[in-house]
Amino acid sequence: MGSLPLAIKEGGSAALRSGLMGSHGGGDLRGGCCSVNFLKYVLFIFNFIFLVGGIAVLAVASWTIAEKHDYVAVLTTSTYATTGYLLLLAGLLCLPAALLACCAIHKENKCNLLAYTFLLLVVFLLEAVAGVVAYVYEEQVMAELAHTLQDTFKHSYLSDDTVTRAIDTMQLEVRGA
Repeated sequence: MGSLPLAIKEGGSAALRSGLMGSHGGGDLRGGCCSVNFLKYVLFIFNFIFLVGGIAVLAVASWTIAEKHDYVAVLTTSTYATTGYLLLLAGLLCLPAALLACCAIHKENKCNLLAYTFLLLVVFLLEAVAGVVAYVYEEQVMAELAHTLQDTFKHSYLSDDTVTRAIDTMQLEVRGA
């Protein structure tokens, strides 16, 4: 209580920083677990983990599109391809978002931090939608293949090159060759 009159004499702000809140951790931003530097490092570490996760999602999506895209010709719906492209978009958005976050952290720019938060939300929503679609569609793929594979094999096997390639690849993978 001895510093309250000092706070009134000095106009309040300097006394509040040094006397009322300084040694008790209430608003001191120079050190401790709530300092600006500590929060910058935590955000940078989170951003690095976000970047690594984004690169992993980008790699899985690229692999899925490059290696497994032949199967789309056999399926009647485009949900498999859509899920791959959603993950690819989410992975691609992670790269500029991480760069934006590094610049925002370094310069302490609130506008860039807000844009980073928005991009983070978009990436999260894209990954959530892709995850839900993949989970729901996983159950339907086998039923769809059982229902349409015989008709596709009878009508399109030798007449459509993409369908022929997809069925041949699928047969090789099932046999383990």
